[in-house]
Amino acid sequence: MAASLPAEPYVSSPRRRRDRPLTVAGAAVREIIPVAVADNGNVTVSFEILSYAGTVAVTVIADPAGLPDLDELVAILNDELAGLRLQARNVCPAGAPSVSRRRAC
Repeated sequence: MAASLPAEPYVSSPRRRRDRPLTVAGAAVREIIPVAVADNGNVTVSFEILSYAGTVAVTVIADPAGLPDLDELVAILNDELAGLRLQARNVCPAGAPSVSRRRAC
């Protein structure tokens, strides 16, 4: 992988009632895709991760000119996400009852 540039992470975790879906103009929000744009010109790649309604969405925004091994990064990310999905299935089989508010099963 190319040499990494220093960057500062930004994390937000607003609290909301999980028993009530978000709405826009009265319609329930079923899915959210995270998108963020860096505020300076020297961010080569950014990762946005958002969980909502029992799913996790990952968005990667990259400058292919500044990240020549982007295909390798995408392949590694896909492999890692596949591994996480497999682990989640082993820990939380489909239909498993909820144990607490902090855990999915």
